[in-house]
Amino acid sequence: MKDIPVVVLSGFLGSGKTTLLLRILAEAEVRGIRAAVLMNEMGRHDVDGRILEEEMPGIQINRLLDGCICCTQRSEIEGGVTRLLQASPDFLVMELSGVADPDQIRRALLQPALRSRVHISHILTVIDAERYLEYSSFFSSDRELIHTLRSQVKTAGTVIINKIDTVSDSNLEKIQRAVRKLNPQAEIVPARHCRIELEEIWPAEAALLPSPSTASQPQQGGAFAKDYEASCSPFKMVSPAAPSQAASYSSLSSVTLSLPDKSYDREALTQSLAALGSGLVRVKGYVPAGDGNLYLVQGSNERYVWQISSLNVKPYLVFIGRNLEEERLEAAVRAGSQSLLH
Repeated sequence: MKDIPVVVLSGFLGSGKTTLLLRILAEAEVRGIRAAVLMNEMGRHDVDGRILEEEMPGIQINRLLDGCICCTQRSEIEGGVTRLLQASPDFLVMELSGVADPDQIRRALLQPALRSRVHISHILTVIDAERYLEYSSFFSSDRELIHTLRSQVKTAGTVIINKIDTVSDSNLEKIQRAVRKLNPQAEIVPARHCRIELEEIWPAEAALLPSPSTASQPQQGGAFAKDYEASCSPFKMVSPAAPSQAASYSSLSSVTLSLPDKSYDREALTQSLAALGSGLVRVKGYVPAGDGNLYLVQGSNERYVWQISSLNVKPYLVFIGRNLEEERLEAAVRAGSQSLLH
């Protein structure tokens, strides 16, 4: 039986894991390497999986939603991996939620049903250069989350310091020293938009293939950026039988709001969400704008980006952060829509 290599993508919310995942999958396609993906998201609604489906039609994906793959959904790893292996891929990529500990994933893949079928070949951890030095103080009261953030760095074979264009050279040096203190053996790769060399991650039988002449270089501000919108009509809330407030992962929780299927003002909602402050760590979803387009909206670190999407989905936003209150999030979205012209 073929032993399939697994590439694990780890990193905190908004660091750029999906950006890296798309780069890996695009280059794998050029090389003729068959990939399959196991994705985990905290929110009840799938965003990252839809991004993959739009950018990479036909890719084999298994989704684990509304939980953390290393705790509440750890028991589902075996089933998810087994289903993907039925397609006989050349390798698997596991994109973990922002609060997942890759060391727990490594242990889960050693369980008897999986250890003879897969092995972890690489653990890549992406960190956000702009916020990395702030996390220790911002989450200082949350020992569980601090442990997870440190484990994401300690467990990695490669640590990608992403978004280096947002920090000074002196802060970049501080980040490198902090990473090296946690993980003296890791390769540290500074990057913008997760543009890194991928030569070492391919399965052994594919590693000798020539590097593709059309290397994967998604455009700046593509499907992995950040920005938002608002609604001026009443919200259609998730049914009380299936509450939108997900289980808390230490101090973090997720809230999903289903939005009215109407047009929203981009600038107004961006400003309104940014005003919610640092407690809102991540926002993502699909929102229709006044120009008639549906937009993939993503935000973190109070930075927001919109990208036109061709998907046919009902609009929604997933919020991840600390001390989230649905009423306050609703009010922020409504406030952001007040300048919308009808």
